[in-house]
This record gives sequence, structure tokens and C-alpha cells, in this order.
Amino acid sequence: MEQTNIQIWKQNAIKYLKENFSKKNNLIRLIVFSIVTVIFLPAAISMNIWAQHAPYQNYGSGFISISIVTNSGMAFSFMANSPEWAVYMIQWLVTIVILGIVLFCRKWYYVALWSCAFLGGLFNVIDRACAKTIVSMGTSQIQYNCVVDYFKFNFKWGIFNVPDIFVCVGSIGGIVIYLIESLISLFKKDESNK
Repeated sequence: MEQTNIQIWKQNAIKYLKENFSKKNNLIRLIVFSIVTVIFLPAAISMNIWAQHAPYQNYGSGFISISIVTNSGMAFSFMANSPEWAVYMIQWLVTIVILGIVLFCRKWYYVALWSCAFLGGLFNVIDRACAKTIVSMGTSQIQYNCVVDYFKFNFKWGIFNVPDIFVCVGSIGGIVIYLIESLISLFKKDESNK
């Protein structure tokens, strides 16, 4: 009896993998990922280069202003005082998990959202690994193990960059849409059972 359950599980797993990684699904993933990359890279790279070479550290005083700083931690300076290896390890693990999600998404909008999160996370890891000199901070000292953040909410704490926007929009959007779809399918099942 147990052998039969294992064989059924194995057949279901093989069927799922064949459907998930069909040529059509792979092509959709590739096209959507490419579109997101073409949108993301110019925005992230140009803002990063601008922030490192901007003549002033602070611009504007509206709802969101620009304040150029380096961040040795993760989002919202979380783990800023932690060892370098811990920050790198967590960022890499999260980025790899998100890549796994992208690979198993079938619907184009999930691929788009999770690709945003993956590219934002990957860019932050790469940015952290690159040495940088921030001209606007009045120093020519080379800084390591940090990312450049520049958008600041003036009503509350929080400073972020373009990759952080992509990570937040992608992951929150993916989770919210998944929850909405799950609730809709739950209501449909309840109505069909009545």
C-alpha cells in the first residue's frame, strides 16, 4: 500500500514539473523577466550612479525628499550593526528563495512581480559588494559593505532606493494577489458545495 502512495506521489510530481516547465511556460517566464529587467536596470543603475556623484546630500523637503546616505544594513537599516557575513547570508538566501518562486510561477503577473523582487534583491547584494565613493557626503573615502539609499519619507523614518521599491512592490504585490486569489477560490468552493 505504501509503495502505491509513493508511486502516485512520484507520478504527480513528474506531471507537475512537466506542466510547470513546459516550453510555453518557460517562454512566458523568459519574456516577462526580460521586460522587467529592461525596465529595472536603467532606473536602478542611473539612480545609483547619480546618487554617488550628486553635488549635494539633500534635495527637497516634500512628502518624499532625496537624502543620500549609505546603509550597511538591510531594509530600513535592519541589522546595520550586524557582522557583514550575516547581512550577506540573509540577503543571498532571500534572493535565492525569490528566484525559486519566479521559476515555479505559471501566471505572467506573478512572474512579473516576483521578478521585480528578485532583481531588486540581487541588485542590492551586488551594490553592497562594490566599493563606492559618495561625493555628496563631503568625503572621498571609499566605503565598503553598504548600499546607497536616497529616497526619504519626511513624515516618518525610512530611507530607500529603486531596488528597494522593486523588492517591496514585487513581494507585497505577489503576496496580496495570491491571498485574493485564494479567498476567491475558497468562496467559489463554498458556493459550489451549497
